[in-house]
Amino acid sequence: MRQQELFNSSFDIKRDIDYFQKNIGNIKSSQDLVSNRRMLRVALGAFGLGDEIDKRAFIKKILDEGVLDRDS
Repeated sequence: MRQQELFNSSFDIKRDIDYFQKNIGNIKSSQDLVSNRRMLRVALGAFGLGDEIDKRAFIKKILDEGVLDRDS
């Protein structure tokens, strides 16, 4: 738990979280999100998917198509 607290309190993480919170309202589409690498890095990082950042076309497809289809 302590390690996570230290990580979350680092300057870079705080700066990215602040940027995300200030700018998420400007994201209106999946294209907006995948076009903004910094926003995408924060969003993916929140779900432990930071290593997937270079798969933007795949991420956009997932966001656009969702998972409502039971066969997804």
